Amino acid sequence: MSTWKQYGEFVGMTEPIRILYVLGALNIGGAENLVMNWYRNIDRTKIQFDFIVHTSKPSFYDSEISRHGGHIYIAPKFKGINLFQYIGFWFTFFKQHPEYKIIHGHVRSTAAIYLLIARHFKLITISHSHSTSSGNGFSALVKNTLQLPIRWIADYYFAPSVESGKWLFGNKIKSTQFFLLKNGIDTTKFQFNLAARKAVREKMSYSTDDKVFGCVGRLIESKNYNFLLTSFRSLKIPNKKLLIIGDGPEYHNILSLAKKLKINQDLTIVQGTDKVWYYLNGMDSFLFPSKFEGLGVSVIEAEANGLPIILNESLPSELDLTDLVQRVPLNIDDWIVSINKIQYNLKSRVKYAECIQHEGYDIVASAKWLEQWYLKKGGK
Repeated sequence: MSTWKQYGEFVGMTEPIRILYVLGALNIGGAENLVMNWYRNIDRTKIQFDFIVHTSKPSFYDSEISRHGGHIYIAPKFKGINLFQYIGFWFTFFKQHPEYKIIHGHVRSTAAIYLLIARHFKLITISHSHSTSSGNGFSALVKNTLQLPIRWIADYYFAPSVESGKWLFGNKIKSTQFFLLKNGIDTTKFQFNLAARKAVREKMSYSTDDKVFGCVGRLIESKNYNFLLTSFRSLKIPNKKLLIIGDGPEYHNILSLAKKLKINQDLTIVQGTDKVWYYLNGMDSFLFPSKFEGLGVSVIEAEANGLPIILNESLPSELDLTDLVQRVPLNIDDWIVSINKIQYNLKSRVKYAECIQHEGYDIVASAKWLEQWYLKKGGK
C-alpha cells in the first residue's frame, strides 16, 4: 500500500502521473513558454506532461516534448459549425485514454466543452487564466460568451494575478478552489551578463553609443506595437534603436508602419527564438505598452535582467517587483517624458535577478509547487 511522506512525496509509485495539457499550439508564446518552463523543471519521474493541441502544423516545442517523453495529440480546430465533431473527438479521446486523471486547460474559448466532458470521465479539471481581456469586436463577444460557463464547470482555477483570475473566474477567486500560481522564470539565466551584452550588441551591429529600447511579446494587436513605434519615432534621443523579440501575425504590419514612420533602419525584429534572456542583455531599457495582460512575464524577465521599464499603468500590480518599473498612462507625450528620464547603470543590473527570486518568481520554486499539487490531487 502506498504512503505519503512529508511535502507530498509519494512513495511506491513506479509510473509518473500523466497530466493532460490543452493548448492551441506549441509555439513560442506566453502560456506555452510558461508550460515548457514547468515541464523542464518538474520531476518527470513523478509527473509527465502530455498535450492536446488544436493544429496539425509542426510547432516549435514538438521535438523537445518528444525528447522528454511527452505525447502530443491533435484536436480539430473549433469553428462553431463543427461542434459535434469537436465534442465527438473529446468523448473518443477519453474513452481511449483512461490513464489521465488530471486535465489542465489553457484554451479558454472551448474549455466549457472539453472540461465538462472530462468531468463526465471523472477527471480532475483545471482552468488556467492567462489574460484580462478577449479584445474588442464581435469575436471578443463570442469568446466571452463561450468562456463564461468555465467558472461553474472546472474543479480548480489557476491564474498568475488577481486581475486575471477575477476576469475569467469571477467570485471563484474568493474560494478554496482558486490558486494564484506565480509565473516563474529561470532567474539564473535572466541575470544580467556583461559578456553576453557585448556579444549581442556586436551581433546586432550596435555601437557603444546606441541606446537600445527593447520589447518582448507576441506580434499581435493587443501588444500595442503601433503605439510603441509611434512613441519611439517621437523620441529626441540620438543613436536610438528599437529591438523587438517576438513572432506573430502582425509582423508585416509592424514592418510596414516602421517604414511609413521612417524608423525601419532603426528597428530589428528577432523572430522564432527561445533565447530572450540573451537579447535582453543587449538592451538599455524595456518598453511595454501592452493593452492588457494576465500578468506579463516578459516584464518580470526584464526586471531580472535589471532593465529600466516603462509600463502601461493598467497592467497587473503583481509586476511591481522592483524599483525598475515605472507605470505610465498610454499617452505618447507621457511616455516620451518618462523615457527621457530613464537612468542607465550597467553596474547595478546584475543584482536584480536575486530580487526576483526572493519575490517567489523562480521557476524551480513554482515547478516544485505545481508538482506537489498534482501529486496530492492525482496521486491517490
